[in-house]
Amino acid sequence: MSDASPPAGTEPSANRLAFARLAAQPEALLDLATGCLHIAAEAYPGLAFGPILGELDLLAGRVRERLGGEATTAGIGAALAALHAVLYGEYGLRGDRESYDDPRNSLLNDVLARRLGLPITLAVVELEVAWRVALPLHGIGFPGHFLVGGPGDLVIDPFDAGRQLGPDDLEAVLRRTHREPTRHEPGAAVIPVALHAALLRPATKREILARILRNLHGSFVRRRDWGSALWSVELLGILDPGDPDLLRDRAVLLARAGRFGAAVAELRRYLEARPDADDADLVRRAIAAFRGRIH
Repeated sequence: MSDASPPAGTEPSANRLAFARLAAQPEALLDLATGCLHIAAEAYPGLAFGPILGELDLLAGRVRERLGGEATTAGIGAALAALHAVLYGEYGLRGDRESYDDPRNSLLNDVLARRLGLPITLAVVELEVAWRVALPLHGIGFPGHFLVGGPGDLVIDPFDAGRQLGPDDLEAVLRRTHREPTRHEPGAAVIPVALHAALLRPATKREILARILRNLHGSFVRRRDWGSALWSVELLGILDPGDPDLLRDRAVLLARAGRFGAAVAELRRYLEARPDADDADLVRRAIAAFRGRIH
């Protein structure tokens, strides 16, 4: 893996450095919940991780009480029933259908405090509690709607209280998310997608963190919250330092914040990485415009 370090010009805060160390871990050792909390700590500086991780432990304890032990001794069916009874019954976790685009739905501390979230953050809670009781679930980066998978053909929708989905249900999700623009994405393009096995492959923890950050970035941009959009891109740059597009995206946000010198530096790095990019001429014009704004 490439060196996971904060992007050039980014203040190496303790949280950013810790996130970079976490991002450099191999998949088996990468702690998903902690990664989510490092993301949340950008919105809530000084956030205490211990109580939030402890709440996940307590939820797992309640599942064990229902099972009388770990999932390996109870069986998958009984373990899932206990898990969902705790998360979506006792705890009251549910998908936020009324304020879907609220950034709090992407921040793990807020998801647990409000009992509301997006499919992907509800999936994080389900995965973290499941792993604590030895229930072998995994994330699925399904197009437009994150899901949870398990042994065999098991597919679960955490946004719908852990409902199990069959092939017809998955086809319906594809139709809904790719052929019907939502109220949050007016004018969204119609993209026909066929259901195939590759869409159900397990997502890595790093992919989950990146998808959460992209969700946050989109939400912040729609709110014109440029400062928050900037930190979301900078954390994405820590996860994937080899993606030149993030340099361009970061430059746009730096310029919106009035940091034109830093924006020019990022655009130059982008052109060095992609000299033949389709938008190279546009980027060169932006560099000239930004240079004229440097005082």
